[in-house]
Amino acid sequence: NAAQGFHDQKQAEKEKAETALKGAEQASEASKAEVQEVTGKKEAFEAEVEQVLPVLKEGDFAPKDWRLRQKTIARLSHLLEQSDAPESMVAGAQLAFKDKPESRGQFAVKTVEATEACLKTYSQALAQAIIGASEKSEEFRGDLVAKEEVAKASQSEYEAAMDALITADNEWADAESEVVGLKKSIRGFGPREEDLAAELRGSQTSFEGFQELMRQ
Repeated sequence: NAAQGFHDQKQAEKEKAETALKGAEQASEASKAEVQEVTGKKEAFEAEVEQVLPVLKEGDFAPKDWRLRQKTIARLSHLLEQSDAPESMVAGAQLAFKDKPESRGQFAVKTVEATEACLKTYSQALAQAIIGASEKSEEFRGDLVAKEEVAKASQSEYEAAMDALITADNEWADAESEVVGLKKSIRGFGPREEDLAAELRGSQTSFEGFQELMRQ
């Protein structure tokens, strides 16, 4: 009938809206996680650079601390690898930062400058990645809000359709019960058979009209 068909339509729309909302929630959460990941990566990278580069650039190691200097150079090499520096730069930095500033030749000086520029460029790239990820996250957030509104509206429409279906079912049951009751009355009251039969025909007609309406 019409009420059942309307109910089924609204139920399908509600389920579709709920599925879309779930997808938007997952996309929004993933985008926020991406922003946090890139932000954490940038912060960790810059913190490590701050611990490693200045002391190597200034040569702040006593002769007896050569082991610590070598460990620090190894940390610098790892930072350069993170920055996608060419192997030649990584190898050159391992040699250039062994010497104190006053002992560095022209090649070593250029290598120190190139190393510093490479690390700075990578840090700037991470900053741009954060901006891009944040903009993308805002777009997903906007889409999530829109889908929440659609899901809310679909839920309200579904509840209204459910109420209409229950009302129609109750009216159907009442009409059918009335017809059955009149049939019993006719069988129990012979003298009034004609009057009750006329009343039955009127109720039957009303019931059939109700059935026709429900089929539309």
